[in-house]
Formats: sequence, C-alpha cells, structure tokens
Amino acid sequence: MRTMNGKALAGAAAAAALLAAGCGSNAAQPASVGSVASALHITGIQHESPELFVKDEATGTMGGTPVRVYVFRTGEAKANWVKAANSFGGFDTVKEGSLFLVVKSP
Repeated sequence: MRTMNGKALAGAAAAAALLAAGCGSNAAQPASVGSVASALHITGIQHESPELFVKDEATGTMGGTPVRVYVFRTGEAKANWVKAANSFGGFDTVKEGSLFLVVKSP
C-alpha cells in the first residue's frame, strides 16, 4: 500500500475541500480561477476575458493537457453557459464543481 507524504496529503486535502465546496448546493462564494488551479495542479495560468455567463476564466495546463478554467457566480449562470456551449458543438469536461468547469482546450 502506498502512503502519501505531507505535501501530497495537504494537496489532496485542499483539492477535496475545493471540490466539496464546489459541489455543495449552498456554497456561499464561487471559487476563483486561482483556487481551482491550485487545488487541481493546473499550471501556466493565463487569465482571459470572461465569456458570456462566466465570472472568471483562464487557460493553463493540467497533467500535460491544455485546459480552460471557467468559474461561475451561480449554478444558473453555469447551466446557461453549458447550454450555449453545447449549441456550438459542446466541450470535453476534465473536472467539474457546482460553480466551476475545467475543460480541454481545443
């Protein structure tokens, strides 16, 4: 059985806390791109002008895969963005919380 060192355990705990907060129905504040990127080990963050329905947006790399991080103010804004994105051909989700999405960059 493998054990986790302190740094890996701290990172796993931070990711679990972020994902749990993002998955709760009564999350008080949406995450920031920075907190999502940090918890999910997304590197090379470059902030972008937010798209329609998006609070904050950035590009980066997650495990060698180019990704886009979208953070939403509300679940309704996220649902509207998903509906709009699907009408343009959809997207490939890498990670999801109630107020954020990480998708593969085209």
